[in-house]
Amino acid sequence: MRTNYLPPETTHNSLQFHERQPLLTSFESCLEQRVGPVSDPDGQSLDFKVVGDRHNFIDLKKIKLQITCCIRKHDGGALDYPADPGTTAPDNTNSNRPQFVHNALHSLFSECDVYANGERISTTNGYYAHKAYLETEMSHSPTYKQTLLKCQGYNYEPAPHDLTSAEIVGREAETRKSAYVSFIGKLAVDFFLPNVSLRVRLQRSHPDFAVISEAPATAGGATKEYRIQITEAYLIVQKVTVN
Repeated sequence: MRTNYLPPETTHNSLQFHERQPLLTSFESCLEQRVGPVSDPDGQSLDFKVVGDRHNFIDLKKIKLQITCCIRKHDGGALDYPADPGTTAPDNTNSNRPQFVHNALHSLFSECDVYANGERISTTNGYYAHKAYLETEMSHSPTYKQTLLKCQGYNYEPAPHDLTSAEIVGREAETRKSAYVSFIGKLAVDFFLPNVSLRVRLQRSHPDFAVISEAPATAGGATKEYRIQITEAYLIVQKVTVN
């Protein structure tokens, strides 16, 4: 149980008008609900619907998104990773070696709309990935970034243009041969809603925004194109019962 007490004063000075006043929030209990999308998770958008009730509040600040996905060729085939003839070294010329970008979970989506009882109450105007990245950078300590944030694909690159760095090589190895990767992290939304039915819609980003492709094999050659296949998606919702 967490209680924030209201100040005893009934009036405020001029400076207090610019401060966020504490609220009385006494929680009796909380629970987590795992909600799947209403349609195919590999579509152009993910839609989740959470049914509300008058006893529980939905804490959007603690809602998490869980995604399982892989990178495939543009035609849907698995990535190739052959070895050079007569060696065990990879044939880099004929291999597919894409990787997810930094902060991958949020980069998969360009838009996040939140609806309460059918009315849209929040939108990111096409900048969801940017909003989530700024919140991640500004709201977490270096220790948190080096540990728990790796679950959402956060992997700081000291030298982002160095394709041989440990961070970039490690990400490429994770997605090799279209291996499945799971990400989980908090949605970049912030509301506390009682007695409402909630709908969250996430619009997919273009694959070029979320995937780093290898350089063309020859000068002037075409850059390889890839697609992201999402096989599982869940919204993990925290509901609290208020006294």
